[in-house]
Amino acid sequence: MGQNPTRRQKQYQGQAVQPLPVPKGQQRWVWGQKLSLGPASSPLTVPKYSVIWAGAHLIVFVERGPFILVMASASGEPEAALTCQLGLVHAQILSILSSSVDKVFARNPSYDARKLLGALFGVLLTQKAIVAVAQSRAHVLHPHDLLLLANLVRSNESFKQAQTFTPVCLPHFNSAAFLHAYVQYLHVSGGVCLVLLSSQPESFFKLADAAQQVHRQLKQPGVLQAIVSVTEHETGGGLLSIADLPPQCGGGQVGVTPLLHFLYKSPTHGQVIMPAFDAPLDRHDLQLAAMQRYAIVHAAMTQKAGSGSSSSKKGSAATASYGGLPPQQSLQQQVHWRSDGSMSALAYAGPEYELYALFDAMTDKDTATRTCQRLSVWIKGQQSDLFMPL
Repeated sequence: MGQNPTRRQKQYQGQAVQPLPVPKGQQRWVWGQKLSLGPASSPLTVPKYSVIWAGAHLIVFVERGPFILVMASASGEPEAALTCQLGLVHAQILSILSSSVDKVFARNPSYDARKLLGALFGVLLTQKAIVAVAQSRAHVLHPHDLLLLANLVRSNESFKQAQTFTPVCLPHFNSAAFLHAYVQYLHVSGGVCLVLLSSQPESFFKLADAAQQVHRQLKQPGVLQAIVSVTEHETGGGLLSIADLPPQCGGGQVGVTPLLHFLYKSPTHGQVIMPAFDAPLDRHDLQLAAMQRYAIVHAAMTQKAGSGSSSSKKGSAATASYGGLPPQQSLQQQVHWRSDGSMSALAYAGPEYELYALFDAMTDKDTATRTCQRLSVWIKGQQSDLFMPL
């Protein structure tokens, strides 16, 4: 497992990656191109990564085909969370390298991308949320591909000026080919945007006609405004709040309930829900701390009992490999409890869900476990209202 960092730097022919000065609690991203290392592998082949400690900073190196991505963090997040984020950075790079489409067909001129897509994909989103997804059961968009697509749309102001047709690579769907995205804002000031995807480069007018049909439906009185209104809540949740939950499920006002926040994952739906970040987690730094605790207990759930994380051993270096984008690891534990004096976190996994919850520091594990059990039962009964239909 161990690997000398100096030897790893020599592997890249003198292109040593120097530790970066990173303020405590912050992260810095770097990506560079690797030279003279032989044929590039597929972007989704199993990459290798190394981790080293430099003082209080955990530095992660990830090799992805022709790229080496580096992340330095003093935030306290585990290495699994950092490699996951680097995987998303790599996917974002792939999604915008539209010039690579020529290389795909240069390698295989007879390649027919239409066989990859049996039906039209459609995504309706706003600046803060994905409102609806239309897809076939045979071809389901991965949540990380949806995240990349949403980021592409939201980060390009030019899309608001006119309907746009642009190539986009969705690495989970197919990392070696491009789809073609028709992008049209239906409500510019409210940020409501429709994205239609096709494998056919000549499908602009067909998608434009389909978009107009959708727009006519959404122009019914009050529909678009309702979408804008529902999704304009503060970051961290929509209409769901801790105060509105049943008391037996941890609902109540601050000071009455020990439950501060939760995150519920439904693998069946491929979706996650969580309530708004209300008091006492209404500050950005506390919300960051909450997400870091979720990452820590989730990483602990994927470790076998008795095994330690290499990221917890300062001064050591380790190499390992993971597959997918980001790593998809099976859970090794059903319950994991962590309390650090300021906040407590519980990870609780059932046969059809994963529930991560934050409690005040005075809460004991048994109380938190019972609350999570009742909360998971309540959420399952509300699935039709809380999750987008498949």
